[in-house]
Amino acid sequence: MRHLWIIPIAALSACADVRPVEESADDLEAIAGAIPEPSVVPADSADTAAADANGLTPDGAAEEGMEWSFARDSVGPKLAYGAPDSDNVKLMLRCTGGESLRVSFTRPEGAEGGELLLRSGGEERRVDAIAEASQPGGVIIEATVPMSARPLQNFRTGSTLDVLWQGEVISVPAAVEEARQLFAACRASR
Repeated sequence: MRHLWIIPIAALSACADVRPVEESADDLEAIAGAIPEPSVVPADSADTAAADANGLTPDGAAEEGMEWSFARDSVGPKLAYGAPDSDNVKLMLRCTGGESLRVSFTRPEGAEGGELLLRSGGEERRVDAIAEASQPGGVIIEATVPMSARPLQNFRTGSTLDVLWQGEVISVPAAVEEARQLFAACRASR
């Protein structure tokens, strides 16, 4: 069973004003006793909490103000989940011109690539992700995934999609019609 350690915010905020001082053993015990024990939450519960914070309501519906948008631009077909008519995009799926999709999202400057895990409909696929400079203060994390990967196929047929990266879960709702448009456009652009 996987577990996720959750450290209460109070414990983290207590660390914000740390100064080196000499403490007695009694002082250290009192300090240690004041910090609550971390909670162990089964991964499924943590995933639900993360989904709430990353694009989904508990029932898997899109969060308010966010939606899927299919478009074609000079680079090719793409499907974005975010706020309409804005740069607030949580997740982008773009055709690569072959048999793959490029999965991407932005993070603050200094973020690095690494392993990315896609999960949908009970299937998982691990791929390597890279970080590319995008704009002042941010980077694009992206990975190329075969369109035949089971999580992408499950997403195409109506399952929600989770992207796990460096302990973070980006969850997006199903987008059956838009996903079918993207897959058809990718196949046609080969």
